[in-house]
Amino acid sequence: MEKVSYTPAMQQYVNMKKQYADCILFFRLGDFYETFFEDAKICSKVLDLVLTSKNKNSDNPIPMAGIPYHSADKYIQKLVSHGYKVAIAEQMSEPTPGKIVDRQVQSVITPGTYIQEAQKKFAYTCSVYYATHDDGMLYHIARGDFSIGDYQTKSFADIDSLYRMLLMVAPVECIVDPEFPYMEEVKIRLQQYSKCLLSVYDVPRDPTDYVQHICHIQTTSSYGKALEGGRL
Repeated sequence: MEKVSYTPAMQQYVNMKKQYADCILFFRLGDFYETFFEDAKICSKVLDLVLTSKNKNSDNPIPMAGIPYHSADKYIQKLVSHGYKVAIAEQMSEPTPGKIVDRQVQSVITPGTYIQEAQKKFAYTCSVYYATHDDGMLYHIARGDFSIGDYQTKSFADIDSLYRMLLMVAPVECIVDPEFPYMEEVKIRLQQYSKCLLSVYDVPRDPTDYVQHICHIQTTSSYGKALEGGRL
């Protein structure tokens, strides 16, 4: 995005987009979700929308494409099926003359977290990680389908075995630690066979504490057998 002078609403959009740079940002404007800049071009192509522009007569017209808010679900479904993340920015205050409407991102939808009622096939989210041991490297994969509550983990002594497992699982989303040494290779292999979203996140410094916080539990001891058997 070029550094130009924006209206207050467009500046609000630009600031929000910086926080959700890896998402298609649906920006609520009245009865529509609008997309701008590169997001608008992507939506125009993937969703078969008319690509128009904001400030058409200016020196820097802004590409724009919108959808009615009440039919957003079908468009979100199509975007995530193509491997995109969607951030939904809703209006949090009523329009008032002389004041900008407060908007906040209320949800981020990814291929791995989007659940369809009539889902006919597995939609696995995978996470891959590695660790150094006395005997060399170990590569770990965790996979889960939120819609059916199926979770499994597995470890490998060589990277090729991890690749084969990834291709067998065919995840819709793969989460990778930024320090993973084969990130680009994982991305290339996944995208050869599927429209898989690659998300990059830091691994929690204390995984046990993280699980306790997320699951609102005091101890992970009750997961003992599941952890040992690679079911969690």
